Amino acid sequence: MAFETLLTEQYAPAIAERLRRRVGICMKRVPGVASYQASVLAIYYARSAIVHTGEPDYAIDIHRGQAGFTRCFCAIAERLTAWTPTSNNAMGDLLGDVI
Repeated sequence: MAFETLLTEQYAPAIAERLRRRVGICMKRVPGVASYQASVLAIYYARSAIVHTGEPDYAIDIHRGQAGFTRCFCAIAERLTAWTPTSNNAMGDLLGDVI
């Protein structure tokens, strides 16, 4: 949930796609970015299933997702010193993802 909260502004349609896209933005030029994106999405879907249906039976690579989270967190922290929030889409502004 922390990862979703970090990378999204609100619960709106297409959260999974927004997470995938923003992980890609944060990890631009990192080798294997697609596998990090896949791990993050697997965690997102597993968490969603557990919370919404009680289905706990998911085999996911939590370590790859944790590494992705850490890399994204660091990439976001690096951008903060040169950023001033200007809208309700703070993370989109910060990452240049204002679709």
